[in-house]
Amino acid sequence: KHMRKQYTYNQYDKLATYNVDHWDSASNSWQPLLDTAMGYASKTWFEYEVYWPASIIQAKRNATDIKLFPCPASDFIRIEATFEKAESFTASIVDISGRIVRQWNEENIQQYTRTVPLTELPSGNFILKLSGNRLNSITCFTVAR
Repeated sequence: KHMRKQYTYNQYDKLATYNVDHWDSASNSWQPLLDTAMGYASKTWFEYEVYWPASIIQAKRNATDIKLFPCPASDFIRIEATFEKAESFTASIVDISGRIVRQWNEENIQQYTRTVPLTELPSGNFILKLSGNRLNSITCFTVAR
């Protein structure tokens, strides 16, 4: 039994229809597949809906000012952060695959300064993540040697 599959795509290159026919040697033509329960089951249509936010009620302001330098870093990175209110948080350095390579806790700080040695880290891209009760901040940096 010979089968033919045909596809059509919409203007966004998404699948619009999928058509399956079989060769009927008695009529020498392509015929749609017939499903006894559903009738012609050879053509399938796909519909897509796009949901976009209509508006933003209020943009959330970043209450944290974080500076990392030097960038790119080699032996150390200096972190300077100013928080709106004193904050206890966990600082994590995460590699690009999501593995935590260093983590430490800080208690009740509003002005934060720390120099972190990076000698054991390989060259590459990393993420500094600061997370606390009112704080969730991510900053990227590069180690280059």
